[in-house]
Amino acid sequence: MATSGSFGVCNAPFESIDHLFRWCYPAVSAWSILVKLECLSECLYLNIKGWFLFNLSPFELFVQHFQHWSLLFGDVIWNLWRDRNRFVFEPEYMDNESLIARSIILAQQMAATSVSQRLSGAVDTPLAVRTRGWTAPRFRWFKLNCDGSRLSDNGIATCGGVLRNYLGDWMLAILRC
Repeated sequence: MATSGSFGVCNAPFESIDHLFRWCYPAVSAWSILVKLECLSECLYLNIKGWFLFNLSPFELFVQHFQHWSLLFGDVIWNLWRDRNRFVFEPEYMDNESLIARSIILAQQMAATSVSQRLSGAVDTPLAVRTRGWTAPRFRWFKLNCDGSRLSDNGIATCGGVLRNYLGDWMLAILRC
């Protein structure tokens, strides 16, 4: 997702996944509210992979107590992506609810669903891990790889995808928790 020109939400000269999820105004605003001030700089200045891994680990970084940080983190990422796409493809769309409020509500609903599934016994068999190699698409083509998983002990589900060019360069990454 690297585009040149001026990006509409914050008029950045270059848009990337790193910019969208960490440095664009809506992202900086969200992380400044959710992440403890003493952790914010350290967290934001990790490389993008380290930043994702750091936030998906069990650390309690948020200012207000929220038991399921990885859910909230994933929902903020999802809402940043959704809002960016709505801005680009539906410029007339207006959402009066804040990104953080939408993310918290979604994370609470996902956590509640997980608890009710455990209580009802609707839990799958133990997690299965699959490993596969990546093969490049044809010259000048792109390839979208996606996958998902669900933890049987708590019912949390995630999915994601990576778009790569024929050289193997990451063009776009998506995540849904």
